[in-house]
Order: sequence, then C-alpha cells, then structure tokens
Amino acid sequence: MEASVEKVGSKKVAKIDIVIPEGAPADLVIRFDSIIDELQGITYMPGMIQDIAVTITNNSGHQYAYKDNSFTLATMDTSDFGSLEEGSLLPVLGYDGQYLWINNVGSMLPEYFYEKVFHVNSSGNVTFEMMCQIYDYLEAAGYESIADCITDYYGYSSWDELVANKAGLADKVFATGTTNNGIFDVSEEYLLQMIEKYPWINNYLYVQASGDQLKVQIKWPEAEVAALSYDYFYNNLYYFAYGKENVDKLITTSNKNEYTLEHALGCYQADEPAYAEANAFFANLISANTFANGATASFDMAFALDGPGMGNQYMRYSFGFYNAIELEQVDGNVTISKVDPDGNAVSGAEFVVGRVVEGETQYLGYEGDWTADQQAAAVYVSQNGSFVIENLPFGEYFLKEITAPEGYVLPEETVAFTVDETAEAVQVVNEPEEEEIPDESTPLNPPESSEPSGGEEIPDESTPLNPPDEDIPDESTPLAPATGENSGSPVWIVVGMAMAGCCAAALVMCRKKETEKVRK
Repeated sequence: MEASVEKVGSKKVAKIDIVIPEGAPADLVIRFDSIIDELQGITYMPGMIQDIAVTITNNSGHQYAYKDNSFTLATMDTSDFGSLEEGSLLPVLGYDGQYLWINNVGSMLPEYFYEKVFHVNSSGNVTFEMMCQIYDYLEAAGYESIADCITDYYGYSSWDELVANKAGLADKVFATGTTNNGIFDVSEEYLLQMIEKYPWINNYLYVQASGDQLKVQIKWPEAEVAALSYDYFYNNLYYFAYGKENVDKLITTSNKNEYTLEHALGCYQADEPAYAEANAFFANLISANTFANGATASFDMAFALDGPGMGNQYMRYSFGFYNAIELEQVDGNVTISKVDPDGNAVSGAEFVVGRVVEGETQYLGYEGDWTADQQAAAVYVSQNGSFVIENLPFGEYFLKEITAPEGYVLPEETVAFTVDETAEAVQVVNEPEEEEIPDESTPLNPPESSEPSGGEEIPDESTPLNPPDEDIPDESTPLAPATGENSGSPVWIVVGMAMAGCCAAALVMCRKKETEKVRK
C-alpha cells in the first residue's frame, strides 16, 4: 500500500493506492485508516472536510469480491496507545467498550467554574494552579463533583437529564465559548512543581512543547464527563461518507443537513442505515463479476469535522478511526483425474467445461469468457491422466468428454462438480471397449469346403477301401494267382498274406489319423 497527500486545487487530497499481489491469501483485510500515518502533523480546524481517493488493483491472479457485511468503521484501538498501568489510558469506558486514551478526552474548561466555584469575574482570570485545586474549590462551593457543578450550570436537575437532552448538549455543553480555552502556557519547572504539589493531576495532563514553554491541559478527571466528551465527539461531530455523490452531501457549517448528522462515525454501527448504505456501496463496487485479475476499483471517501458544534474542550484534541473491508477469493482451481476402472491414469481424453445460467448452457472459452457455442469452447486434454482448470468462479459446473482415448468408450453422461472454498478434485472413469470373442459353434474350416489343405480327398470310413466295382476276394480264395511259376509254394502264400495284412493296417491307421485331424 502507498499513501500520499496531494494538493488538488485549494484542497489537500489524501491518496491510497492498494495492490493485491500475486500469492495473496484467499481472505484479505483492506484498511483505509492507514492514510492517517500520512496525515500526521496536519492540524484540522472545525468545519474541515478531508477528501480521500482510494484505488485497489487486483494483481493476484485470482478473482475477489467484497465480503458481505465486512465493512467496519469504528474508533481506533486505544490499546495501541498505552495501558492503564502506565497512565496513558484512563479507567473510563467509552460507548465502544474501550478504555479511553487520554488524548481522546476533552480538556477541562474554566468556563463552568469561574463564577460559582472560583469566584472571579471571567474565565480568563482562572489560573493553572486554581484548576489543580478544583476539588477543594468545589467542596467549598457545595458541589460534590465536577458533573454536579456542570449540571447546575445548565439548570438541569440531574446529570442523566442533561445527557438525555441531545440538543442541549450540542447547543451548550460542547459548544461553549470561553475566554480561557483550558490551555495554559507554563514552564517545565513550574509544571513539575504543580505535579509535586497536586499529584492527582499527573494522570490527566496533556502536554505539548511550544518553544521554551509548555502548553498544558488538564483532561476531564471524572468518568462521566470524560466518557461524554469522547462519546459525543464520535457520535455527533465526526462524519464519514463513501462515494463521490455522498461525499458532496457533507456539510459542516451552521446549515448542515440531515445527511451529515446521520453519518457520524458512531452511526456506522451494524443495523444502522448508514452501515447498510456503506455495505451496499462496497458490494456493488467490488463484486465477483467486476473484480477479476487485473481489475481496478476506485472510489472517493471523506471524513469531516463539525463546525459550530465543536467547542473549545476539543482544542488540541487527538482523534482517529479504524476503517476496513474484507475481500474474499471467489474462484478456485479444479483438478480432473482421468482413470480406468482399476484406477490407472488414462491420457488423451478431451473435455469442455460447461455451466447453466438462467436455463442457457454455456461453455468456458480460452480467455475465460463463456459462450453458447461448444465449438468455441476451450478443450482440456488429460496429459498423464489429469489436468487442472484454473480460476473458475465459485459455482456449479459440468465436464463433458468430447473425445475418448483410443480403446475406451466415450461417456454419454456429463460429470457435475462444484467450485467453492474447498479445493475440488474430480475423477472421471473411462470404460474400455469390449473385444469381439468368436462363437464356439462356428467351425474352424469354412463350411463350403470339406477338402484338407493338401487337396486330397479324405475317404469316408464307411466307404470300402476297394472300389465298389472291384470284387474283394473271399478269405478262402488264395491271394496269389493259382497259375504261374511257383504258384503252389506255401512260403509265398504266407509272405503275401503278411504283406497284405501290413498294408491294410497301414491304410487303416492313415485313415484314422486323417479323420481325427478333420474332427479336431
């Protein structure tokens, strides 16, 4: 964040430039009160308006949006300025539940005491030592406390009645003019003497150097009056507005309008109209639709001090504020895993990403745009079984597989998924294509051909070995002809019969083997 103050015309405009860097967390707190560091040393007079120009640039790489009801405008954290033990905080609670920083308390004014308590003819005749002895003078005048004296000064019957009259507070208590504004010029030596003589004042002193002298105030030492001065300032005299149109409505002079009065810092508490107005302003300014990566949001804001209602007790008064909004990341990354039924990674599947908006199906484009034309959609491919879809705005989506890997079935169904604060991982399963298995009833050889590969015909076992037109000799008939040489030799008859038997056996074996070959 960079803050600076520039002069624009006759005004000093404070500028805040806030950049959300790459790697920023998902939830961000953006503070506007940080400009106060640049405004240190500036003295504000009653009736002033401090313009502030704010620019927020998103360079995170993600999409952000204003978190609803995260707007906060409150008093500054007083614990940043010390503790009760060291005396920088008073044991007094303000309307915001904080102990009061001594510098946030109004100073005690002689106006209320000079006549009835100190018995002098003007507040200018009241000395610093007289103020140090205030309780002795009050007791002598018949008052039990400072609050009791102020109540009588304005003619109220009780302190509660005085506080309840808001108009009376504005017109009287906090707008009191006086010759003595409660600031005394003393030397350091004299101040130390007074502290030693009246130790009680040490916890209520506000001291500033001014040349060789010190400017010293005694802050209201009583809880009721101290809290009232604090509460009244933040609820009635210190105003805020957001947006150029509203900044222009702030009027701090005597003719201030209702808008100004209704936009004091204390009016920005939850459930108040001013809070609802500011919440709606930031929700519209930084929405999920407008604050993507590279986007810039700029706006004007201002704080202002009341003019006529600012009494002398607030001279050299220190004030501040805490102002912040929260932004939340509204996009995320989704990891898609492509696997087979056994969980093994599958590469080469192609997908498009879709959503349905008001009944229309849209597809994510390459530039983060959305189109109704699926052909123009960005195509994601599963490399090594997975891929990542980055920076999807929170919402409901679906994956559509448009090309299945080779050997796998293209699914007809889409896969729905949600993008939200929780990191999303989606698994898509591809079923493999089924292989064709031959029918067991189908013969291995084509039915139209019964011949073996060699082309030889396999004789049917029922077919006789000898052709039907040849006579098979009767077993009583000799195998060899009866006529011829040696026809009567018994040896040849036996040999001939043995050889005939072997041939027949061989022929039968061949037939059996061929037959078995065909049947297998």
